[in-house]
Amino acid sequence: MIGSFSLIQKETGRPLRFYEASLFQFINPKAWSIAITVASGFFPTEENILIGVAFVTLTGAIINLPTCSLWALFGSGLRKFIKNEKVKKIIEYLLAILLVLTGLFILIK
Repeated sequence: MIGSFSLIQKETGRPLRFYEASLFQFINPKAWSIAITVASGFFPTEENILIGVAFVTLTGAIINLPTCSLWALFGSGLRKFIKNEKVKKIIEYLLAILLVLTGLFILIK
């Protein structure tokens, strides 16, 4: 310690609260790109705007809730295997290869 200052700073960060995370979505560029894509691709054109918004919202909730839950469960289960550094590296390379292959598949189609 030098004087009253510590050489090692403690992290005082905390996770976002629910309302903070919700408000963050208004400046989240990924959320805006998803919203614009969904509105342009799936919004019913010949429908009342309130019914169209309700349709898109309900469809998104029905699809996103189970898929995000499955993704979170998979991540939690995968954490048990990642304690070993060698296994962690293998999984990281495997997931990177799958990501690149997915990108190439999308470009080819």
